[in-house]
Amino acid sequence: MSKGSLMKDPSFVQIIYAVEKRIYDFDKAAQREGVHLTDSNVKSAIRQALGRLKGKPPKGDAADEREKRIMILGEDLTAFGSVQQVKTSDYVNVLLAVEDSLKAGGYEVVRLWG
Repeated sequence: MSKGSLMKDPSFVQIIYAVEKRIYDFDKAAQREGVHLTDSNVKSAIRQALGRLKGKPPKGDAADEREKRIMILGEDLTAFGSVQQVKTSDYVNVLLAVEDSLKAGGYEVVRLWG
């Protein structure tokens, strides 16, 4: 299923919402601990998750607390796809749609529904 058609399917919109809400909640928890993740950091975590889903190992160790959070979020987003019980190829498109929403200002679905 393409990214464009995902937004027309209510079940996938719910998954996109769940992913964006998970990112939002992760960011809020990090902020409470003094780490603020930028949209660029979240995109990095999404790209790490996409790499893992395509069989690529994560790159090295985290240099600081922010990088550690990015790696943790990437791991979490990778695992979250199996929790949602979505085909890997569809979950890749979900993550790409979420990444696109960040380019448009971030957390679009959460802002609309949350």
